[in-house]
Amino acid sequence: MSVSDQSPSETVLLPADVGATGASRRSEPRFPAFRELHVLPIHGGRDLRTLKTSLVDCSGRGLGVVLDEPLQTGQHFLIRLQLDPVVLALYRVRHCTVNAQGRYHIGAELCQLIPPQDTASSDRILYALLAAADPL
Repeated sequence: MSVSDQSPSETVLLPADVGATGASRRSEPRFPAFRELHVLPIHGGRDLRTLKTSLVDCSGRGLGVVLDEPLQTGQHFLIRLQLDPVVLALYRVRHCTVNAQGRYHIGAELCQLIPPQDTASSDRILYALLAAADPL
């Protein structure tokens, strides 16, 4: 039932009333993933170091991780994917929010694979994310 179907005293807004949100905006479903992952944030400084993170969900085109420190929206980071051959995946931070434990939940979208892969489908990327990973 949408807003227009209710009397004024019963008005409740539904996601359909205000546009697409959350999962309905995603082009692919996310899958829960509970494992360690190492990311290499890219920024203008010389302090290049990998950060240990917890992968919490993923799809073939995006992922959600939890870090002890924030990343800026728009910032890029790399992860290693166990494809054949092994490739680096470049992701861009879409959002970064602090959770109740004071850690940072980061949602990111896949930008490109390095080196570029003609045969790396989103299913292969998803499988690589869900498989055991080597740190960078």
